Amino acid sequence: MQRAAKESAQKAISDREASQLERDQSRDRIESERDMITTEREAQVAEANRATAAQKEAEQRQREAEAMQKEKEAKRREQEHADAVRRQWQAPRPSPHH
Repeated sequence: MQRAAKESAQKAISDREASQLERDQSRDRIESERDMITTEREAQVAEANRATAAQKEAEQRQREAEAMQKEKEAKRREQEHADAVRRQWQAPRPSPHH
């Protein structure tokens, strides 16, 4: 009888250990999957941040190019005006004696 009780106790301990091992493995699997999802999300956020930064840089370059173009146009208009004024001063004038 004592032997049966001892075997029963051993089986209970063995079952409890197996059950604990199963829970531990299940928890480890869940944590691993959670870590994988977190890593994937972090990579997606990093990629989105890189894309946003690249877009902002492209927009900044576009603004700079537009500003340079406006500056060139303004200088061209100034030059055209200066040339027109110079031509006006160099044009032969009718003599006031006529």
